[in-house]
Amino acid sequence: MDDVSRPPQHHSDVDAPPPCPAAYRYTLFLEEYQVQARIGVHAAEKRARQPLSVSVELEVAALSEADSIEAVVNYEAIVAHIEALVADRHFNLQESFCRDLIERCRAMANVFAVSVTTRKTAVYPNARAVGCTMRWRTG
Repeated sequence: MDDVSRPPQHHSDVDAPPPCPAAYRYTLFLEEYQVQARIGVHAAEKRARQPLSVSVELEVAALSEADSIEAVVNYEAIVAHIEALVADRHFNLQESFCRDLIERCRAMANVFAVSVTTRKTAVYPNARAVGCTMRWRTG
């Protein structure tokens, strides 16, 4: 039997994209974003910036199937967080940088997991990089 008490749908309701099921999730990543950072415990590292490669993965719960930048996490927000962190201060440890970036990313809407990898690429001549990977997940 039809529910006759239901009001008619408005045109905007018909055109709106359907909500995604709660289990619909995706991974968004920014790979090897290059910055100059003040990072390290040695005197030379405290005096000058050095190359730092930053990779970020976000697991995001999709709330809509809209083909719109407003419906997703924007890469520009991740880049802005990285740039703000390297502009703000000196980090002694890559672990501290990773933790601070995770805290900023986990505050973004619909993010339920974050992985950050940093690589200092100019530390040892015989090594491509030294680095850190840190992860956070809800629950």
